[in-house]
Amino acid sequence: MITVFGATGTTGAPLVDALLAKGAKVRAVTSDPAKAEGLAARGCEAVVADYTDRAALERACAGAERIYLVTPAHQDMRRWKANAIGAAKAAGVRTWCWPRVSAPRPRLGSLSACGIPKPRNC
Repeated sequence: MITVFGATGTTGAPLVDALLAKGAKVRAVTSDPAKAEGLAARGCEAVVADYTDRAALERACAGAERIYLVTPAHQDMRRWKANAIGAAKAAGVRTWCWPRVSAPRPRLGSLSACGIPKPRNC
């Protein structure tokens, strides 16, 4: 069983589809009760859990071998991730995966009006 947090989001939804296509047993977690039925219709176990509800997070992780964890960008996202990881540890999950987002490399520009030549390789 693989538990996917953020199963209706930008990275979670395609992951759920890919896992189901490979025949994996998926538990899809959403914080929106209105989206749970659509997840279940796709063939996975749908669970509604809020990142602040430790008991709901533990139920979402129960019996899972792996979790994929992504949270929305929010001022509390560090606490939410800690809550989900704590729940996963309590449930005996041994493998976690989360996306790593890196910022794009900054590019240098120039103003030719000042007589400064444009930098090369930018």
